[in-house]
Parts: sequence; C-alpha cells; structure tokens
Amino acid sequence: MRKNTLWFLSIVLLVGAALGFVVYTQSFQTQKSAPEQGVGPCPGTRHELDLVDNSMVVVSSYFTTAGGERVGPYRGLGFVRNEYVITAAHVINQDRDEEVIKREIFLERFLQSKRTPRTAIARVVYENEPVDFAILAMPSQSQRDNKATFNIASRSDIRYGKTVCFYLHPFSGKFDQTITGTVSRFAPPYGSEAWFGFKIETILARTVPGASGGPVFVRTHGGLKIAGIMRRMNLDPQDPTLTMQLQATDVAFAVREILRKTGIDILEP
Repeated sequence: MRKNTLWFLSIVLLVGAALGFVVYTQSFQTQKSAPEQGVGPCPGTRHELDLVDNSMVVVSSYFTTAGGERVGPYRGLGFVRNEYVITAAHVINQDRDEEVIKREIFLERFLQSKRTPRTAIARVVYENEPVDFAILAMPSQSQRDNKATFNIASRSDIRYGKTVCFYLHPFSGKFDQTITGTVSRFAPPYGSEAWFGFKIETILARTVPGASGGPVFVRTHGGLKIAGIMRRMNLDPQDPTLTMQLQATDVAFAVREILRKTGIDILEP
C-alpha cells in the first residue's frame, strides 16, 4: 500500500514538473518574441523600422488639362492600413488655372524598397479636400498580406505639449533625418478636432516638400503609433524661408469620417 502511494506521488510530481516546464517555456518564448520598443517619438528599433518598410509608400499624381498638357509628377507620401493607402488630399489634387480633365494616381514604391515600375491606383475610395485627407484602394499586386503596420493613435494620445516626429528627407532613404515637434493644438471650441499643429525648431522650408501625406508619429503606452497626416507648414512672416510650425490632419478624426462616409473601418486588423 505504501509503495503504491509513493509511486502515485512520484507520478503526480513528474506530471506537475512537466506542466510547469511547458508553461515556463511558453512564457519565455512569449517574452522573447515581444517586439522591442523604442523610447523617443521616432521609429528607432529594428521592429519599428520594419513597420516603416511595411507602412510607408510614395504616391504620385499627374494631371491632364483641357488644353492637352500633362503635368506632374506631384509626389507625396502615404501609409498603409489593410488594403488601403491614407494620404493628404492635396497630394492627389493640384490647383490649376486650366480645367483638369484627367487625373492619374500611382503608387510608386514602398519607401525603403528599390524602385519598381509604378502601379496605377484605379480607385479613390474617399477624399476630403477641406480637411485634407484621402483613402485610396491599394493595387492588389502591391498589397503585402499579413505584414504588420503601425497602429493608429487615439485623440487622447495627441495632447498639448506631446512630442511628435516625422521624416525630414523621405525620398533620400536616410531614415536618421527626423524632426521632432511639440503639439500645440487646443481643444474645441478654441481649436479644431480635425487638425493639430506642432512647433519645431526653425529649419529651411525647402526640406519639407515631399513629406506631405506622410505619417506623424507619437510614442504611447501601446507603442509607436501614427497620430497625424502631414498637411502644411506655417511660415514665419518675418522670414518666409523658415518654417516655425507644421500642421497635420488628426488621423483619429479621418478614421471616424472614413467610417461614417464609406462604412470602412480601417482600424480593423
């Protein structure tokens, strides 16, 4: 009887030890596979730079006027959510004196990828010129299935005084050239929920064109997220060659408008 009891206890201990080892191993693997998080407002870790590669694209547009002239390209950036590209509306719209009878939009490449034949974007799902954002249907041949992309920040993440970041020379491929700024948006009724500004140290205005439509990043407790869509720069009236403040469209506002107007929820995984 005693031998049977000891044998039973030995089996229980062995099973318990085995289960404990499995739980420990799974926990260790989970911790090991957790992506490394950076500390500043700009992409910095290998994981975050991979997300940049998966998320950021170059968008170009051409316009044919009633007189037969084809002008362009006008280039900007966009970022990917599921099978869509989000960009600034002014990247795909240009004010011209002549009537525009044809518009062509292309996805040129993912920002860190080698140049490839540009792919036509056949459908503009929705565009809002007054607020300055647009959602484009991504060409099927350009879609990167199951590739992780940046999450979207909530409005509460973009507080007054928060530090944000964007790429300074996006077409150069030099991803160490970033600019940080301090959010200067005020809540309604003193400001607008559609946009936020961020003050920066003075830089030459000529370095900013080409960044339109690109993401403005913010560091949150949930990791690095996209807070805004680069929209415009406000020049110092005393020196128009320098820019003092930039303005971005609030992505959280754009997400709500896209859902309301089209029924598309780009927050869904």
